[in-house]
Amino acid sequence: MRQPMHKYTPLDTRIKNGDFEISDYRQQAFYELWLLDERLKTERSKYSSHESWVNRRDIIEKQQYDRYHKLMNAFDKEEPKIWDELVKELANDLRHLGSDKLSRIDLINKLAGEFDGTTLEFYEYLKNYNK
Repeated sequence: MRQPMHKYTPLDTRIKNGDFEISDYRQQAFYELWLLDERLKTERSKYSSHESWVNRRDIIEKQQYDRYHKLMNAFDKEEPKIWDELVKELANDLRHLGSDKLSRIDLINKLAGEFDGTTLEFYEYLKNYNK
C-alpha cells in the first residue's frame, strides 16, 4: 500500500514516492482473482460428490467475485481523482506551460495522451517542454 506524502511536499518527491501511480485497488482486485483460483484448487479435494463441490464452488466464486467487483468499483472512482490531482499539481508547479491554469491543464492533458512513459518521465518531459 502506498503512503502518500503531505500535499506540501515537493511535487517531484511525491511523484518519486508513487503518490500518483495506479490505484492500489487494482492490484488488490487482481489478488482476489488469484485467491479465487487458489481456493478452488485447495477446496476441490474436500468434497466427494460433484454436486456438493459445485454448490461450494458457486459460493466461493460469488464471495471472491463480489470482493473483486467492489475493489474494481473503488479503483474506478479513485483513479480519476489521482489523475486530476496530478494534473492540478503539475499545472501549479509548471507555470511555463501557459499563462493561466486552465490552459496549462488542457496542455498537460493533451500531452499526456501523446506520451508513453512513467509519471516521473512525464514530469521531466513537462519540466523541459517548450511551447
